[in-house]
Amino acid sequence: QGAQNGSNIATHKLEKALENWESSQRAELASQTTRLLERIEESQSSGTRKQADREDRQNRRIEEILEISTNRNVQKTEDVGLEIKKELHGFAKRLNTKIPFM
Repeated sequence: QGAQNGSNIATHKLEKALENWESSQRAELASQTTRLLERIEESQSSGTRKQADREDRQNRRIEEILEISTNRNVQKTEDVGLEIKKELHGFAKRLNTKIPFM
């Protein structure tokens, strides 16, 4: 019976050690999972920030292009207006030499 009792004690110690090891492994796995999830979240946040930055840069570039295009169109319109004004002034002069007004 002493041997049986010793065997039971050894088995109990072995079971306890196995439980402790499993508990330790579960805690380590939980810790690694938490760290992994944090890294995934950081990566997603970083990706979202990078995408937002890219969109901001694209929007600014589009605004710059629109502003340049608008300025060119305004300048072209003013140039055309000046040309029309010159032609009308020249036409009025020619007309005035043929038909004097007042």
